[in-house]
Amino acid sequence: MPEGRSAKRASAAIQWGLAAGAIAVIAWVVATHSEEARRLLDLTPRLFALISVSAIGTHLLNGWELQVLTARFGARIRFRDTFSLALMVNVLNYLPAKTGTLANGAVLRGCFKVRAAHFGALVLGSGVIHLWVAGSLAGAVLLAAGQPALGWPVLLGPSAALLALLAWGWFAPRRRDSDHMRAPLRIAYDAAHGIADIYRDTRLMAIELLINVGLVALDAARTYFAFRALSTEATFAQSLVVVAAAIVLERFSVIPGGLGFREGGSAAAAGAVGISSALGLGAAVVDRAVKLVWLVLLGVPATLYVSRTTGHTLGEWLQRARAERPAPNAEGEAS
Repeated sequence: MPEGRSAKRASAAIQWGLAAGAIAVIAWVVATHSEEARRLLDLTPRLFALISVSAIGTHLLNGWELQVLTARFGARIRFRDTFSLALMVNVLNYLPAKTGTLANGAVLRGCFKVRAAHFGALVLGSGVIHLWVAGSLAGAVLLAAGQPALGWPVLLGPSAALLALLAWGWFAPRRRDSDHMRAPLRIAYDAAHGIADIYRDTRLMAIELLINVGLVALDAARTYFAFRALSTEATFAQSLVVVAAAIVLERFSVIPGGLGFREGGSAAAAGAVGISSALGLGAAVVDRAVKLVWLVLLGVPATLYVSRTTGHTLGEWLQRARAERPAPNAEGEAS
């Protein structure tokens, strides 16, 4: 419909505008802190290598997480495919409207029979675990540093969300046949029970905890080394608090690539732990710059690999994701 296309174009224009504004703010902060900006050029080969190893490790863990989560819903996907999909998501999410996430859902549905409701469940379920791990570790650091006014909210906020989902997982009512429901209600119902399936699986939860501790630790390591590149003697604990704020704001960002949100979270948290906010922003910029290098070197080929192995261009997958209107079939799955 013309109205729908106009709304999509307007939404994309707004997101690109916000991204441009975020880049402008980052550039302004860097330009007004010339000393810190010059330090961005002091990234030694050793520090670049250390940040790179952490960035690649993050992509590997993302691929493993996607593999174990989709296996919970009956999909048996090779690691090289989930690794490529995870890279593709990171590349395409620099486009508006979470393009990478949409494409990932379409590929999983079209090639591996992962239902839309289950894809939504694994995205939401894993996201809450990630936020809980980041919040718990950062909250513990803040409490140990004698900052209870910050530490308790950071610790308890994500914990409340996690406990609610754990309670739902263990006490959710018995799943009923959803074939008779209208498509939006059926998808929501199946997604809710998909989340319950994840959170009542103790083995899967243990693996998820391991993966997400690794993801947050690698993220903190990159920030720690980025501070070193800026000649700042930040501790790993301080880096953990900085990266936790970056993770939270980036998770809820509506701007392509989380531009500005992650950097803003790093700047704000750096000030809270006794580091210059400009240095916090600078560390986030260093981290993003190195990650972008590897998204070009690994992510673009991975995206092309997904397109080649699935037999469809990414544009075709996105068109399918946006055009599908799920309807129940004889097996109760969306057709």
